Amino acid sequence: MIQSNTFSFLFLFLVFLTLFSCDVYGENNIGINKADVGNTTLQDNNGNQSIQISPEDRQEILDLIYTYSYTYDSKDLDSFISLFTNDCIWEVYSDKGTELEFQVKSRNQLKEAMEKRMANITEKGIQTRHYQTNTILKSMSVDTVEGVTMLNLMWQYPDNELPTFVQTGVYHDEFVKIEGIWKFAKRTALIDQKQSD
Repeated sequence: MIQSNTFSFLFLFLVFLTLFSCDVYGENNIGINKADVGNTTLQDNNGNQSIQISPEDRQEILDLIYTYSYTYDSKDLDSFISLFTNDCIWEVYSDKGTELEFQVKSRNQLKEAMEKRMANITEKGIQTRHYQTNTILKSMSVDTVEGVTMLNLMWQYPDNELPTFVQTGVYHDEFVKIEGIWKFAKRTALIDQKQSD
């Protein structure tokens, strides 16, 4: 009886090892084989090469997105501007992304525009809160990544007990890595609501 149980255990263990080895080191559904493990360049089922985003780059890009919220909401203009490239594009479309409301085409233009926005918000005593979630990133090259991120913008007015919903939408971003640092090359906000008059 003991020999039979031992044999059964060994048999199942060997089957498990065989299946595990095939799954990890054999070819799988995205075309990775033993020689590809650890490489950043992979192939899909059609044989097309794609550049995978490293965990470090992914986290740095996510941190960039989060820092956008914190610097904007704390009205830290210099830190906010530093997140963008010199030739950045920052634009806002309303009504489900159909109406262009605002656009700048350089970091200097962005700084001028944000100075006015932050001054206006400060004068009204508004505390903004940019909640950015559900980010999906796609690598276009070793130093270029595209992404989408959902936005939920809330404002806290000084005389209101609860925050006020302002708008929702999706950011479409282009990130570039310059001298080892990820920055926004382009940020397009597609806002769901129509712009109020």
